[in-house]
Amino acid sequence: MSRGMRAAVFCAALFLLVSCSQVSGTSDGTSSSSTASVGPGQDSSAASAPPAVSGTDQPAGFSLLDSDREPLEGTEDVATAEGRTAYLDAVSIWLEQEGLFVDPATWPDHVEAAHGALEVQNLLAVLRSEVSQLVEVAGGRHSAYLSATATATGTGLDPPFEVPTVSTQSGVSWMVLPEGGGRDLETYTTYARAGLDGIRRTREETSCGWVVDLRGNRGGTSWSMLAAVAPLLPEGSFGGFETREGSRIAVEHGPGWLTQQGGFRFDYDAALDVDQPVAVLIDNGTASAAEAVTTAFHGQPGAQIIGQRTAGLATGNISQPLADGSTILLTTAWMVDADGKHFPEGIEPQIAVPSDTQGNQAEQDTTFEAAADWLRETCS
Repeated sequence: MSRGMRAAVFCAALFLLVSCSQVSGTSDGTSSSSTASVGPGQDSSAASAPPAVSGTDQPAGFSLLDSDREPLEGTEDVATAEGRTAYLDAVSIWLEQEGLFVDPATWPDHVEAAHGALEVQNLLAVLRSEVSQLVEVAGGRHSAYLSATATATGTGLDPPFEVPTVSTQSGVSWMVLPEGGGRDLETYTTYARAGLDGIRRTREETSCGWVVDLRGNRGGTSWSMLAAVAPLLPEGSFGGFETREGSRIAVEHGPGWLTQQGGFRFDYDAALDVDQPVAVLIDNGTASAAEAVTTAFHGQPGAQIIGQRTAGLATGNISQPLADGSTILLTTAWMVDADGKHFPEGIEPQIAVPSDTQGNQAEQDTTFEAAADWLRETCS
């Protein structure tokens, strides 16, 4: 599985705490490489902020901190009984070290049960089943054990690629962020630039504020989604991720830049930054990466969350390749807002609106209308 595939598929966001190779997008779509290192134990300011970008002709671009993990040692042999037992050992040890939901009191019992099942019937199908169950215990419902075929092809995992759209009505601009967000540097950038281009096009007629619509967005990669709304984000650190040990992986915003510690940096035209209220629309289908965008605005002055409670997948995942070609996508951290709050049951709206069917026009959409009314009250 490519780096882009691993970042986009199923994960809220990848955060990387190892030495990295940095890939920077350029204006002609090519890339250049350099190296950087972000290690465990560094504080939230460890990733230095890129300089602000000025000038409307400056193309926006990503710098990704690439951490292609080595396949997990001990997972090479699934053809023999001894190899399958070693495979289960290696996976269970790694899951215990990394999984967000590992309970030290009960984890040995889960591992013992898995080994017991494999001893009774040492077959590949049994191994796969027991590993899948351990992954769910360690990482919860936002984690998965992908077969070698799914890892190689991504079949059924990627939604069709769509980009953000922005429209304006009566001084309120409405940005719809579709799920997915891209699967490689080129599509990350295409997605983000579509959001920025919409802001550039509508900012002069946006007199009352902005609506960021995340309804039905089931996730993808948070990097491009956050970049698409970067000019609307609050300055400073607006949250990020928190591991089970309490370590924080910060996401920060400044004039013309956005960065996630050890994950990405995004440069754009600082002249696009706006200081206007933002209404964020959510529903039960808002999940994963879309919840990362929601947490970025949660509790911020001048922002309001409107709609229904989100899906409750506000966690960060890492992707660990195994030597047999399969992959574990494992939840290892909570998403947190600027106050460090996490949301295991989903993010509650500040203004609740009963679920409705979104019409083709804004005036047919009661959730949008609630947001527009709040914005107009704010700016009146």
